[in-house]
Amino acid sequence: METTIIDKGNIRYFEKMLLPEVTQMLLDGKAIFALGAVEDGTACGALAGGPREGRFYIRSFFVPQDSRKRGVGTVLLEELVRIAALQEELHELRCEFTISCEDHRLLADFLKKRGFAFEQPENAIVSVPLASLAKLSYYKETEPVCRVYRLSELPDSALRMLDRRLIAEAGPLFERSIDKMPLDLDCSTATMKNNEIDACLLLQKRGDSRLELSYANAGTSEDAGVFSSLLITAYRSAIKKYPQNTVVQIQPVTPLSAALVSRLAPDAQSLSRCALLPLH
Repeated sequence: METTIIDKGNIRYFEKMLLPEVTQMLLDGKAIFALGAVEDGTACGALAGGPREGRFYIRSFFVPQDSRKRGVGTVLLEELVRIAALQEELHELRCEFTISCEDHRLLADFLKKRGFAFEQPENAIVSVPLASLAKLSYYKETEPVCRVYRLSELPDSALRMLDRRLIAEAGPLFERSIDKMPLDLDCSTATMKNNEIDACLLLQKRGDSRLELSYANAGTSEDAGVFSSLLITAYRSAIKKYPQNTVVQIQPVTPLSAALVSRLAPDAQSLSRCALLPLH
């Protein structure tokens, strides 16, 4: 087995083993390092990443099912360590990912066995099952402090106006406009002000048993109860609509949202992992 640098000349052999954004960066000639494994003339694994602030961040790491348990991942990782250790400015390998499938669980186990330590990343994505939320008296007994609408109750024009407002405030937040996103309109919620969406909470359906809280905005209100009201209405709708084994994934990005999630979803479990390995 041998390793090779992946570039435009050989990327077609490794494309299925790299994240789409990594492949595009290589095709565009952008700065990213990619390493492939080859055995008997066949591509059998790939990893990619790049340096930032003294660390090498692994962005993509994959070995196909039929090539596993043959040392492919170990060969790739050892070669990366060798190359990175030659760079005096680099002091650590780092791999940040979210546990959303069995491959990610296997990656976590693999890195742990190869000496990586794990720490809690900032803005960790958490997961909470609907069955857990359904048991909480808070969602059964607490009434919203304001009028909350489900997006299915609002015209499409309201979503387009919201999209323009958010772009004006913070630039493009998503790859497509909000009215073109695969939102669950029955579970996404909003408040209205002057005939426009003010505060909002957007939920997307991901696969058969996963909902993702893609975005939340408290609008012009300074009342924390508005965000709680959006959550209450959204979760009540989801509990009615989906099986109890459905999970909701949330990424709190402010101390306030983290505190609210901790209070309103006490059984939430972190799905985010941050693995690190010193180089020197």
